[in-house]
Amino acid sequence: MTIRYIPSKVFRSAVMQAPVSIMLLEGRGLVIKMLNERVMNFTGKAYEEMIGQPFFDAFPEMKAQGYDQFTEEVFRTGETVAATEVPLKFLNTAIQGEYYINILLKPQKNKQGNVNGILATANDVSELVRSRNRVAESDNKYRTIFDSMNQGLAIIEIVFDENNKPVDYIFLEVNAAFETEAGLKDVIGRRASEILGKHACFWTEKFAEVLKTGERVIITDNSTVTGKWFETNIFRLGNEENRKVAFLFTDVDERVNEEIRKQKFADELKLQVEERTKELDRSNRELLHFARIASHDLREPVRKIATFTNMMMTDPEHKLEPKTRSFLERVVVATTRLRFIIDGIRKYISLERPLQEFTKVDLNMVVNEVINSVEAMNSEKNFRVVVKPLPEVEGSYELLQQLFANLLQNSFKFNDPQKQLAIYIGSQNLVINGKEHVQIEVIDTGIGFAPEYNERIFESFMRLHPNDAYEGAGLGLALCRRIVEKHNGAITAHGSEGKGATFKILLPLKRSI
Repeated sequence: MTIRYIPSKVFRSAVMQAPVSIMLLEGRGLVIKMLNERVMNFTGKAYEEMIGQPFFDAFPEMKAQGYDQFTEEVFRTGETVAATEVPLKFLNTAIQGEYYINILLKPQKNKQGNVNGILATANDVSELVRSRNRVAESDNKYRTIFDSMNQGLAIIEIVFDENNKPVDYIFLEVNAAFETEAGLKDVIGRRASEILGKHACFWTEKFAEVLKTGERVIITDNSTVTGKWFETNIFRLGNEENRKVAFLFTDVDERVNEEIRKQKFADELKLQVEERTKELDRSNRELLHFARIASHDLREPVRKIATFTNMMMTDPEHKLEPKTRSFLERVVVATTRLRFIIDGIRKYISLERPLQEFTKVDLNMVVNEVINSVEAMNSEKNFRVVVKPLPEVEGSYELLQQLFANLLQNSFKFNDPQKQLAIYIGSQNLVINGKEHVQIEVIDTGIGFAPEYNERIFESFMRLHPNDAYEGAGLGLALCRRIVEKHNGAITAHGSEGKGATFKILLPLKRSI
């Protein structure tokens, strides 16, 4: 018997525009008697390719994929058959990929109640299934990463009391490394207070702070369970209302213990340095005291030796043989040098005493006074001195006078008598670390010295020439360096044999407190 289907225009319009695919299939052969536009859009087939055709002739791939079992069940049971998210692949090359559909097969019956057709509807749920599969895949990846991490990771939910005050937290999820690293098992669903006791209060406070601010916090702490050091990275999950926080902790026990060992070693070393510094200060004070006494007590015996020696050499009643006179002359030279050494030691010792209050010192006045004094003592020598304008500095007038006196006397002493000695004194202002300084240069054309002595020349009792070649004790330049250091400055020397020497003095214009 042929089904007579005469729908109204309204019904037909509704079926044709329905968002799901609808077909009317007639007889056991499932001849397609009606279909809507959604079928054509979904299958990619034209209306003429499907209308009047047995369903599985038009879609042989669906029979191959087992869809005929659903239609057979309708005819066998006479009941509506429904299936959800049934996979489907089309032979049509224009439609690529796997689809998923929900199908509803409703039997159409004749007057005798026999099934003679099927009203089939299908809804494309491919995007929904794919989206859910992507989420599941993402969850699987997350779970794989979550469980394979070396760091312990936990997700917790903060518990609030009736006054909305954070009082505890519950473990929602932990990875395998959490149990291994934290030494805690079977924590999921349990409160921290029953696991950690009073120590849970500390972490509840920290987790609540992160939940409220949303700002990540990193804490390095010693575990009360394992005794190991961990670096815990705490961050909020979602918004504050979610009440969920995650924390990732890394074993830094070896690193922290190494830092503790280093700090302990540094503290012990600092203590040793302080103790040795005190001992050194004590030894220096004793040494300075000894040197002060020795230099004072030696002056008188040396003076008497020099006096009596001169008396013996000048006494007309004593006729000295040449050999004896030669011996006495050597004694005079030795005592003279010894007096220089004693005076040098006394001056060096005096620099160890605290300086009086610094005042403004006009370096032009200092240098001019020194030049006048040195010129008077060396009037028989051929020389010229050029001095450029110098600034004012805060310092000790007497010590700065001693500084330039030693440098100029050094130039006059180590000079070739066959040549004119030229001395140049100039300066330039510099800013170092935001502070004003002056760099003074004292340049001479004397005999100079080899560059390898640029630093050693400032050592105490350092002499580059035989004792009888030039007078002095070898303390002049050592005193210069000590004076400059007393003014928070620095002095360097640059020599060239036969060409002269340059001394550079760096001084702050104002004294640093």
